[in-house]
Amino acid sequence: MKNIILTSAMMLALFTSFSQAQQSPNFLYDSLSDKLSDQLKATLKVMNDPEIVAANAAYIKSLYDALIKQGFTKEEALTLVSASLSAQKNH
Repeated sequence: MKNIILTSAMMLALFTSFSQAQQSPNFLYDSLSDKLSDQLKATLKVMNDPEIVAANAAYIKSLYDALIKQGFTKEEALTLVSASLSAQKNH
């Protein structure tokens, strides 16, 4: 009788551990998913801040003007600014 109870207790402990291990990856995935979602929402909120948008526009205009001042044509300056912005987007 002792052996049956001991065996049953061990089986229950193993089953419980296995069951928790099965749920753990889903919990980890859901937790990371929630954190990533919150981070993306915060990033979008910051990127749409009017001050950030205005500062970004001022940077782009300054870059364009500086390129023209250095002797690039308007078309060349526009191409270089576009390439610079495209490279930033890909990183």
